Amino acid sequence: MSQMNIIGMRDIDESRYKSREKIIDDIKSILDKEGYSSVDFPLMEPTELFVRKAGGNISDRLYSFTDPGGNKVSLRPEFTSSVIRSYIDQDGDVNKVKKMQYFGPVFRYSGIADGSGLRQFTQQGCEVIGSEGIKTDSEILSLAISSVAASGVGSISVKLGNLGIIRSILVEKGLNETLMAFTLSNLSSITSGSENIHNVVENAIKLGLVVDEVEDENTKKQSGAESTGLIQYLMSDTLSGNTGIRTKEEIINRLISKYSKEITTTTYKDALDALNDFLNLMSGDVSGISINENDPAYSHKAFRYVTDLISDIKVAGVDIRYEVDFGTSRGLTYYSGLIFDMEFIDSQKVVAIGGGGRYDGLVKSLGGKSDVPAIGFAINIDTLLDVISGTDSK
Repeated sequence: MSQMNIIGMRDIDESRYKSREKIIDDIKSILDKEGYSSVDFPLMEPTELFVRKAGGNISDRLYSFTDPGGNKVSLRPEFTSSVIRSYIDQDGDVNKVKKMQYFGPVFRYSGIADGSGLRQFTQQGCEVIGSEGIKTDSEILSLAISSVAASGVGSISVKLGNLGIIRSILVEKGLNETLMAFTLSNLSSITSGSENIHNVVENAIKLGLVVDEVEDENTKKQSGAESTGLIQYLMSDTLSGNTGIRTKEEIINRLISKYSKEITTTTYKDALDALNDFLNLMSGDVSGISINENDPAYSHKAFRYVTDLISDIKVAGVDIRYEVDFGTSRGLTYYSGLIFDMEFIDSQKVVAIGGGGRYDGLVKSLGGKSDVPAIGFAINIDTLLDVISGTDSK
């Protein structure tokens, strides 16, 4: 490799260029038939736009700089933020459904040896704004699978989750908004066993989010400064980097003020145990999941959602393995319902091809007047091309 080359960015020869264009054209044709209009957006946007959407999940991977006019800007790491920003700028009619499709280069920094692959790649996808319900969820999932199948990939694994159902369980168990946010930020720990659940509870006690019944009154409450420091540390993925218009301190103080009643450690641990049981139940190949009459109503609801979601999806030419994973931690900062990931799996490796989900609160979060239902998916075209050609994206 020439010393002038940037790691993670590569030249495209004529053969690969033509192959990539064919995949893009085939996917575009699929989306055209379903009424998705073609749109495009600037390669650069204000840094704040991307950080407000994804928080710490993306801020350390942005290519950001200050332009000659003193504005903080970033190369786009994805399209959804620009789609929603444009919708807000056009004062979108909440009563009208908008379907948009796009493709183009995106940029995400990755370390030399972290296995992330390309730092510049072509992303293609679509978004639906203004439509809610499982019918739209199923449409997006079906289009995503059909788009991958059009490339010639013979088999894929599709992981399915739903953050909306997780939130509803936590509400049923009596958790307030602050404790729910803390719990979701520790979702991977909760699914890792009783010892980690104990650690989550202990951290919640230190933050003053729950009350330990066995401690005296003087140790029940943390000072504001201690709580702020601990929240910043434990929720660094969510609150790192630029947080938009509000400061970190304002966000933290808002979170702390949101809970209005004391929740005991017993109540919280019972909630985490119930959540852990649910996550273990709703895990693995969908054909192997069994719900019986003694399981909680929310387990029946979740299983019915998954089966209804995939029941009418028929895509020719591809073998689809559906795997349920309600414990996924991807996109916790903005997803509100369905989350899915598509992967190619062979004997040697697992390759992430694309994914999507529902984000009904993103329009308001980025400056809109109200929440608007929205959902979409995106595919890494370069990774998809690597899979069908048997090459490596690094």
